[in-house]
Amino acid sequence: TGEGVIEDWTGGLEDLAAKRVRFIGDAEARIREDHLRMLRFFRFDARFGGERPDDTAIEACRALADLVAHLSGERLQDELFRLLPTARAGQALAAMQDVGLLAQTLTVPADVERFTTVSRHADFDAMDAVLGLRLLLPHEVALINQVADRLKLSNADRRRLVGSVEKPSPLTDTTIRLLAYREGRARAEDSLWLAHGDGRLSAEYLSEHLARLRAWDIPKLPVDGHAVIDHGVPPGPMVKQALAALEAWWFEHDTTPDRAALLE
Repeated sequence: TGEGVIEDWTGGLEDLAAKRVRFIGDAEARIREDHLRMLRFFRFDARFGGERPDDTAIEACRALADLVAHLSGERLQDELFRLLPTARAGQALAAMQDVGLLAQTLTVPADVERFTTVSRHADFDAMDAVLGLRLLLPHEVALINQVADRLKLSNADRRRLVGSVEKPSPLTDTTIRLLAYREGRARAEDSLWLAHGDGRLSAEYLSEHLARLRAWDIPKLPVDGHAVIDHGVPPGPMVKQALAALEAWWFEHDTTPDRAALLE
């Protein structure tokens, strides 16, 4: 109130002190009123809760998890993208998986262990929601597109998720930098985090790769398609192929060759 008096009709202050998140009144009734409250429960629990979620809320979510199928993709995306960046999202996702809510939300098997592995890394400050979602998803384009359709993702988010299925091989500074040059720094970082989550890149080497990538100023290739055509490559698909070959050679030589060397 204006006098600084808190009106607490539901025992909220006591719950906050005890780090207890719960539904007001009958949990199943509250969920049936708005099915999205199940996802909100886990998001709030990740932010305000203790080590163990409220048993009554958990059992209500377990009993009614299939109701999520009736929610729009936009609402699911909004709530999930708010949950993924929280510091204790891994714990919340594990609980959601246990009650069957995560499977109903994504419609594909989720890899919570990979998400948790990445979120615990020393260089990880705050989870990017799209990366967080990608960490949960299988390495299969069809399944990723299925989730993108379900959550009504933007075209940019869909491209980022699908693009990360193709892994740079071998995973070196050169291949990572070439990926950053062609598709952006975020896309290159996605590949590094996924490699760590899958056990293909140790925590130590991940830190080294990230430090070099983040300190690197992405250069611009000194030649373009017009220059390639002027040097005898016919207009069409061969120009793109020639540029890709030049880019690869340029990166193999640490992007030091100049325009003359590239044209030669």
